[in-house]
Formats: sequence, structure tokens, C-alpha cells
Amino acid sequence: MDAPTLINVKTLHNTSQLLLRNLNRLKGERFLVVNYPPDNFVLALHQQWPAARMTAFNYDYAPHLYLQSVFGHANLPIDNIRFGAVYNAPAERYDVAILFLPKSRALIQMSLQMVAAALRPGAQVWLVGENNAGIRSSSTLLEQQMGAVRTVDAARHCLLLQAMAPDQPVAFVLDEWSTTYPIQIGQQTLTVASLPGVFSNGQLDEGTQLLLETLDEPPTGRILDFGCGAGVIGASMKQKWPANIVEMVDANALALEATRRTMVANHLPIDLIKPSNVFSDVQGAYTQIISNPPFHTGVKTDYRVVTDFLQKAAQHLAPGGSLRIVANSFLKYQPLIEAHVGNCRVVAENRSYRIYEGIHK
Repeated sequence: MDAPTLINVKTLHNTSQLLLRNLNRLKGERFLVVNYPPDNFVLALHQQWPAARMTAFNYDYAPHLYLQSVFGHANLPIDNIRFGAVYNAPAERYDVAILFLPKSRALIQMSLQMVAAALRPGAQVWLVGENNAGIRSSSTLLEQQMGAVRTVDAARHCLLLQAMAPDQPVAFVLDEWSTTYPIQIGQQTLTVASLPGVFSNGQLDEGTQLLLETLDEPPTGRILDFGCGAGVIGASMKQKWPANIVEMVDANALALEATRRTMVANHLPIDLIKPSNVFSDVQGAYTQIISNPPFHTGVKTDYRVVTDFLQKAAQHLAPGGSLRIVANSFLKYQPLIEAHVGNCRVVAENRSYRIYEGIHK
């Protein structure tokens, strides 16, 4: 093994910095780290307790890829760095779990139950999160799942909570967290699967509905549903135009699982669903890329992210291929699409959303 790497604290996320100053408290022989950010905290944990066995699990593909690269660079084994919709408890349970606070309440509840099922009775459970992400109110959820909760530390606008795993945890079954709902777009009916943490969980969002209502038949060829979420767009297109190859990518494993379930529920193929961090795992050119992109929610938008997406999308469009996206109507997307993709038109709009189509130069 290579010599230990000095961790630059300033490069760590706030939650990781809070954990780092409590490393001496995080003692155990078998660690499970869940939903970690894309930084070097897991490496620091390994350096603190090099004899311990560690599993790092994430729903998010970007931190997963980052940690694989970090461990690979340090010449450390990466077989226990897992990406997926669920982590199934091994026969030998963990005595320490560190959970970085997920974004939604339902996903916090689901993750806590999943973690509890992987722990031995009395194991340490650490929950860390930022104040503005709801860590304080999540104390109640932690107590409901594990038992008595204590606040261990607070800094960097974050809170570190600690509890103990119950003697008899509830078995974790992902199916119990999955629901379905029907949607009707014109003459088309689809059944949509839903899971915690997936965009528009439990109902069709207005932007995607407008996009679906304005779909017209694309040129025959490869279609990419980028940021597929629950698979609504890709499933709709495959159902309408089965001759086209419809590929579906997302960075979230729960979204990919929801997409798989949506496709199965509508008797559609599931072989072209895969993870990708933006376009990291996308290959070749498409006749159409279609998306309700995941980086325009709220008033503030980082146009650098949008520009990067458009530049990379253009690289994956065949000549004359189209990029069709939905966006909040206040966003200045048209000149960006013109600059990086090609001629752009507004296909449809309402008070909240616009559908843009750019034709590759």
C-alpha cells in the first residue's frame, strides 16, 4: 500500500470536515459509509483505521466514480465501493455506520431503515448533515428508527448526531418503498414507477408533462433520454415509436431503478438503461437528445453547468440531430443553445416552462 496521503481539509465538504475532527470517535472493525460526497473523507477514515473493513455505498454515480479514482490512485482495493439503488446487508454485519444526510425526508427514512438492516445490535450510527438541509428535524427520524439520539458536534453550519442500532431492526425491502401512478398524455397511457429521492416522486411534474404533450416523431435512429428520472420521457417515446433505439441515463441509482420499473410496468425493454455522470458513460451520436435537465430548479442557475451540458450534448448529436429540453421560462437558454448546439426554436411554452429545440450545426 502507498504511504498515507495528507488530506487537505479545505477541499472537503462541510459535513466531511465535521466528521474529520471527530475521527477518533468513529471506532470500529467494520464500517459502512453511505451517501458520501465527492471528496476524500472515506480515504481519511481508512487512514485513521487502516485495519478496519470498510464499505462505501452511494446512490449517486459522481461520488462513486470519484472515490474509485481516489482509492485506485492510492493503490487501495476498490471492490467495496458500491453504487446502486439498495445495499443488501451482508451475513457479517457492521458495527459502525456513517450516513450523510440525503436530500428528501422519504429518502432519509428509507436510508435509515436500509442502514439499520446492515448493522449488528448496538452498533454506532452517525448521521451528519447541513443545517439548511434539515439535519435538526432529521433527529426525530433517527430516533424513530434507532432509538435515543445525542448531538455530538456542531460546526461549519452542520450537525453530527449519534445513535445506536436497534436489537431487532426491520428487514429492508426496496419494493415496500416503491409506488406507481398512471399518467395520460393525449391517447397515451403510461404507468410510472416512483421511489424516494427520484425527481417528481409520486406525480408527473408540469415541465415534463408539457414536454410530453409536444413530442413529435423523431428521426429514426438512436434517442437519448438524458437525466431520465423515473423514465417517463424515454418510456413514452419507446411506446410511441418502438422502432427507435431509446437509451436512458441518469446519475442516480434510484432513478435508474425507477426507470427500470417503469419500463417493466409498460412491457418495454430494459437493456438500454445505464448510469452516467453527465456524459461520462455516453458513447456515439444520437439523432435526438431529449431531457428535463436536472440543473435549472429554483431562481439561481449556474449557467456554467448548462453551458458544459450543451457543449457535451452537441458532441453526441449526429449532424442535423436535435436537442429538445424543457426549462423554466425565466432562464436564458435560447442564446446558449444557439451558440453551442445550433439553430434554436421555442416549440411550446406556458406561464412556467418553455420547450426548446436546437438543431445541431
